[in-house]
Amino acid sequence: MPAPTGVSIVIDGGNATTNDLDVVLTIAATDADEMAFSNDGVTFSPFEVFGTSKSFNLSDFNGGSAEGIRRVTVKVRDTFDNAETTAFDEILFEVPEPRIEFDVESIDLGLVPIADVTNTRFAFRNTGDGPLEIADVRVYALEGC
Repeated sequence: MPAPTGVSIVIDGGNATTNDLDVVLTIAATDADEMAFSNDGVTFSPFEVFGTSKSFNLSDFNGGSAEGIRRVTVKVRDTFDNAETTAFDEILFEVPEPRIEFDVESIDLGLVPIADVTNTRFAFRNTGDGPLEIADVRVYALEGC
């Protein structure tokens, strides 16, 4: 029996970038019974029953968690004579980063008399795609010109 043909793999629906190490792989092949995956083209997962979709973590099998181009290789085979065929796809992994955005950037306290007490509340939100951690906050007020 010949090796599987028409082998292809698509990471995350063909997106060019991702900020999540967990992705979905779409696999296609003719005459394939089993599949295995790798992030480095050398160390593969154990073979499993062939399927057209697979949840996959880009850090598994020597992938690591640093930013950069990630290549996922699929190796398929038939169970009759174990002929193997590979294909790969690439995606850019970018580490998610927080981005703080304030509702009001600054307040002019020039009309508040010296020695008067005023309270100001600043509202902010995280508009980035990574967790925002705030620690050791200090607020300074400058008076006079």
